[in-house]
Amino acid sequence: MLRWKSRAVLIFALLALPGCDPIYTLGVRTQLAPAPAPSCIEAALRAVPGRTVNRPTASENGGFLIGVDGPIKPDGPWDATLQVDRLRDSTQVLRLQYMWMGTARMRPLEEQRRMVADGTALLTAVRTVCAPASAEPIQCFARGMGGSPACAPPA
Repeated sequence: MLRWKSRAVLIFALLALPGCDPIYTLGVRTQLAPAPAPSCIEAALRAVPGRTVNRPTASENGGFLIGVDGPIKPDGPWDATLQVDRLRDSTQVLRLQYMWMGTARMRPLEEQRRMVADGTALLTAVRTVCAPASAEPIQCFARGMGGSPACAPPA
């Protein structure tokens, strides 16, 4: 009886795996204080050459999202999402993230490092225009299978 149950669980797990959609997220984040207006953040992003910037849309946590496309790479533009969340003390958290299906290994490490550099440049542009007194560093982050090799300093 136990063997049958074990086999049934194994078969169920194998059938369920193809339905999983693992997503890998790579990005950069920082905090800005005082919190700039959404229009300032949007204008700062639009001023960066080679970008297509979507209008901000409200998110469920009282913040907003902005889609940013570009720069162009061999198989199309990098699509990024800037998520802006307001904290209690008039500080905003900005997270610019790139996402793809699979693990970290689905994109070459050099391309991931370019994404981190690109995201850092975008957040730096926003901070320079909208919150020049903010001194919070811009940090790399990664979520998903494969760790965060692009966040580590090059060897």
